[in-house]
Amino acid sequence: MKVLGKLIVITGQTGSGKDTVVEKLLTLHPTWKKIVTTTTRQIRPGETNHKEYNFIDKTTFQKLNSENGFLEINEYAGNFYGTPKSALDPLLSGQSLIWRIDISMAAKVIDFLNNAYDSTLAQELIDNTKIIFLKLEDNLTQKKRLEKRGMKESDVNKRIEQENKDLAQGKFQNIVINHEGKLEETVKTVEKIINF
Repeated sequence: MKVLGKLIVITGQTGSGKDTVVEKLLTLHPTWKKIVTTTTRQIRPGETNHKEYNFIDKTTFQKLNSENGFLEINEYAGNFYGTPKSALDPLLSGQSLIWRIDISMAAKVIDFLNNAYDSTLAQELIDNTKIIFLKLEDNLTQKKRLEKRGMKESDVNKRIEQENKDLAQGKFQNIVINHEGKLEETVKTVEKIINF
């Protein structure tokens, strides 16, 4: 019988340290790989194609989508984001993967797996999946972090309100609070959840 890899889904509030936690986990577990999602947005200074994202044009994205090539897609600020089905292929060979996606998509991961694979394989993959929601200790800390990034107060308030609604839906069993200045502690808590 094939041994499947673990699928570690990291999601959470904006500004909760998702990327920092992912980078730390990849450093501590060098055999794990990060799923690189695809986007149509322009590459930013300091970014590398195939590292932060796979950068493609809208025509290519739409072609892939019409061929049912994505597990999930999302549109934000006029650009498309998506995870190609092929990104999960390494799981089938025993490779553990970290998938960092937004809250609305993370809430549907089980549906994505059920739709992409036959029922037996989908169930095995679901059994090997942990979805971890990172949050800050309070809205004030989040507000400060987002304003520090240059977000307008009205946008910050909308974002916080939406994320609180998403969290209230109760779709996330593994909620980890990333306390200010306690990254090591947060990572250890995440590792305990992953050790299933």
